[in-house]
Amino acid sequence: MALTLRLTLTYVLITLGGVLLLGGGFVVLTSRYVAQQREQELVAQADIYASFLSELVQSSAELQALAPDLVQSGVLPAQVTVRLFASNGRLLSASADLGPFPSLPVLTHITSSLPLPASQSPDRRYVARLIPGATAPSGIVELSHTTSAERQLQANLRQLIIQAALVATLVMVFISLLIARTIARPIVQLTHHARVLAYSPAPTPELLSARPQRYSLWQRFVRRLPGWRRAQKTESRDEIALLAQSLYHMAEQLQARIAETDLERTRLSTVLSAISEGVVALDATGALIFANPAANTLLQVPDQEAIPQRLADLDLLRLPASPVEQEIMIGQRYVLVSINPVAASDLIAPSAPSSGAVIPQSVLVMRDITRLKELEQARNRFFRSVSHDRRTPLAAIRGMLENLHDTASPAEQATLATLEEEAARLSRLVDELLHPSSSGALLLSEQRRIHLGGLAQELCALQQGRARRAGVTLSCQVAADLSPIMGDRDRIKQALLNLLDNAMRVIPAGGSVSVDVVQPDNSVIQARVTDNGPGVPPALRGCIWERGLRGADLDWSAGASVYGGAGLGLAIVREIMTAHGGRALFEAVQPHGACFVLEFPIAA
Repeated sequence: MALTLRLTLTYVLITLGGVLLLGGGFVVLTSRYVAQQREQELVAQADIYASFLSELVQSSAELQALAPDLVQSGVLPAQVTVRLFASNGRLLSASADLGPFPSLPVLTHITSSLPLPASQSPDRRYVARLIPGATAPSGIVELSHTTSAERQLQANLRQLIIQAALVATLVMVFISLLIARTIARPIVQLTHHARVLAYSPAPTPELLSARPQRYSLWQRFVRRLPGWRRAQKTESRDEIALLAQSLYHMAEQLQARIAETDLERTRLSTVLSAISEGVVALDATGALIFANPAANTLLQVPDQEAIPQRLADLDLLRLPASPVEQEIMIGQRYVLVSINPVAASDLIAPSAPSSGAVIPQSVLVMRDITRLKELEQARNRFFRSVSHDRRTPLAAIRGMLENLHDTASPAEQATLATLEEEAARLSRLVDELLHPSSSGALLLSEQRRIHLGGLAQELCALQQGRARRAGVTLSCQVAADLSPIMGDRDRIKQALLNLLDNAMRVIPAGGSVSVDVVQPDNSVIQARVTDNGPGVPPALRGCIWERGLRGADLDWSAGASVYGGAGLGLAIVREIMTAHGGRALFEAVQPHGACFVLEFPIAA
C-alpha cells in the first residue's frame, strides 16, 4: 500500500474514530442527564402529591372513597400516570390502565404478609410514596411516565452524530490527501536516495541524466568520501536537502565511531590486563575467547592455550543457569571463582552471531582470597582464645558465689541468686563465642515457654538501684492474663536489658522510664520501653537499627547524654527479634521521648 494512501486512511480513521467517540460520549452523557432530570422531576412530583393527598384524607377508608376523584384531579401533568394503592397493595384507582398489580417501588412500602406479583413496564419510570395519615399511612401513591421521549431523543442524537461523522469523513478525505502528499513526497524521494546509497557504488550517467535535481545530492555525497574532493555545502533547507546532508556526514561519523570503538577496546584490554582479578571468557563449546594475564597467574599455567584444559581439570567448564561462586585450591592459594552465564539479553548486539563473531556464553572471574582466608582463621583463633581465657575467671566467680550462697543470710540470698544467674548467662554467651555459627547468623539456645511479663518485672527490679542512683523513675506495668511466648530466655533478656540500658543512659535526672507488657491481640505480645528523653531526630529514625550508628554521631537537640558504646546495641536487639520471628519497632513520643517496641509471636 502506498505511503500516501496509508497516511490518508490513518487521518480519516482517526477523525472518524474521534467524532464517533466524542459523539457517543455526548449521547451517553446527554441521555444520562435527561434521565436524571426526569427522575428528579418525578420524585419531586411524588413528594408534593403525597403531601397534597395527606391533607385531603386521614385514613385508608377516606382514601378509598375519594380515590377515583383524586387520580383525575388534574394536579399533575397529563403525561404522568397516577395510581393509588391501599397499604396491603390493592389497587384503589388509576388514571390509566397499567394493570392491577403494583410496581417494584410500591412493593417496598406494602405491609401485606402475602407475596404480590410486580407489574412494571420496562419503558416506564416509576416512583412511589406513602400517604401519611392520622395514625398510620393511608395508602401508597404511585407516579409514572413513559420514557419514549427520552429514547426518541437518543435516536435523534445518534442519527445526528452519524451524519456529522459522515460529513467530517468526506471533508477529512480531501484534507488528508493534501497533507499526506505533502508529507509523503519528501519521504519517497529520500527512500530513492537511500536505495542509491545502499546499492549503487557510484551514480551512473543514466541516473544522473534521468533526475539531475535529485542525484546531484548523491554526486556531492560521493565526493565527500575519502579520495574525493569535498563539495561545497548546499544552500537548500528543504527536507530532502537536510536529510541528504545528514547522509553526507554518515561516512565520516562512521569512521569516527570505528576509531572510538577501537580506542575503547584498547582501553578495556589495558584495564583487564592491569587488574589483579583473573577474567576468562568462554564460548558455548568451552573454547577460550579471552583471558587476561592475571588469569594465567591464578591458574598457574604458562600460556593461554593451556587455560581450557586447566579449567576442565578444575571442573569449571560448565554453564550454570544462574551465576554461581566456588572456592578452589590452586597450589597453596585459595581462589574464589565466579561463573557468570551470559544471556542473550545481556549482549550489546544480539545479531552479532550472524556476522560470524564469536559471542561469549560464560565469563569466569577469579579472585585470590588467600589473605582473606588467613584473616578469617586469625579472627576465629582470636575469638576462641578470648573466649577460653574468659571461662577461667567466670568459673572462679561462679565458685565464689556458690560459697557465699551457703553462708549468706536470707536477705542476701536473692541478690546472690541474681548474681549466679547473670554469671551463668555470661558463661553461655562465652560458650557461643567458642562455637560460632558458620553462616554468621545469631544463635539461639534451646527455646522454651517464657512469661514475658515476669521477665520484664525481674529486669526492672534488677535496674531499680541504678535508677535510684541516677534520679530516674523506673516503672513496670504488666497486663493480666498474658499468653506465653517461645524463645531463648537469655537472648530476650539481653534485648530488654539493651533497651533499658540505652534509656537509662539517655534520660537526665528527674526523667522517667516505663516498661509495659501488653497483648494487643491473640497473635502477638509487645514489650514497650518508653522514656521521656530527647528522642530520635526524624532524619535518623530509619537507620537507628544499623550497626555502627553511635549516639555520639547523632545531632541531638537536647544537651543530655545519649546512646553511646560501639553502636551495636539496637542492631543486636533487631537480630534477636528476627531470630525469634518477631519485630523490633520504634515509635516517637510527643512532645519528646522515644518508645522501643519488641513484638513477639504467641506460642502455639
